[in-house]
Amino acid sequence: MNLSAIKRLCLDNGEFTIINAPDGQWIGNGRCFYPVDGVELHEDGVPALFDLTPKKADECNILERPAIDRRFSIMPQDDDTPMTPVGMGYLRGALYIALKDERGMMYIPKAAMKPVKWDKVNYFSRGRGGLRTVAVFGDLFCSALICPVTEKTAEQIREEARAVLGMSMEDTIRWKAMEEDGEVGDDGAADD
Repeated sequence: MNLSAIKRLCLDNGEFTIINAPDGQWIGNGRCFYPVDGVELHEDGVPALFDLTPKKADECNILERPAIDRRFSIMPQDDDTPMTPVGMGYLRGALYIALKDERGMMYIPKAAMKPVKWDKVNYFSRGRGGLRTVAVFGDLFCSALICPVTEKTAEQIREEARAVLGMSMEDTIRWKAMEEDGEVGDDGAADD
């Protein structure tokens, strides 16, 4: 675990959440989680582990919860679907990684990757329907579970990219129709 990177993410979100899963614990900020190794963690131990001042600890929500589904596992799941990184997006000063699989595009904050210690990672979509998360593997085990941004934020990222590319409103409407019809390739270029 990269404690300083996890601490920064949790402080930025004002939340430290411990998830107790059948095969181990996870710690995160409510939107991204990382497996805990080498220590059993409880709510009252978070301030000491992350070197929080009493004032900082009081300003944050520190929660401990049981896992509500089987997504919280370091092991590969039968329904994990490989995702391909297809680029980056930028919105309000933050970078996002664009990932694609057969069910569509998802964006995750690049900052959520800081606690992951691997240089080369593989991304997988985990879960069904609206409960999809991105499972990040750097080796045989899952190193992070990251919730994608909302569809509204994803659309804002796409709009910002179109604005940077200098697309007119008509081009943007046409591009959106091409995306919906599957006429835009994995590289973001229109298929000829």
